[in-house]
Amino acid sequence: MSFIIEKDQHSVVSSRSCNVASTDDQVASELWFHTPALDQHIIDNLVKIQLETKSHDQGWVSVPEAGSWSWFDIVVLESPKATEIKVKDGLALVWLSHDNKLGQKQDTKQTGVALQGDQQIFASLEVSCFNECFSSTG
Repeated sequence: MSFIIEKDQHSVVSSRSCNVASTDDQVASELWFHTPALDQHIIDNLVKIQLETKSHDQGWVSVPEAGSWSWFDIVVLESPKATEIKVKDGLALVWLSHDNKLGQKQDTKQTGVALQGDQQIFASLEVSCFNECFSSTG
């Protein structure tokens, strides 16, 4: 995930891998990493949020028309130690970054959707943190 502040780009790199698997049709998910707490200066100057991953799905696809069953979300939490997605005005603060490519056995580098300053995520920010969440269904 990258934070772009004015002309400077700030990146957060996870040193931890994340392996999520579902054994049925229920979503399995895990928080992959947390950013440092965001201060007001960062929030005021943030113009883009984008996630880049090296990942793969289960490596085979029996029904390609069903689409990808594994994806990455960008979520907002209440605090750096929180584990539940923040809810504001009855809505969970979660945005789809990107899906895994179908049928990939080897890690593929992918860049998610660029969340820009006019999207709801920016209006939802308070001094807190962002997190990356990987989800998968069997």
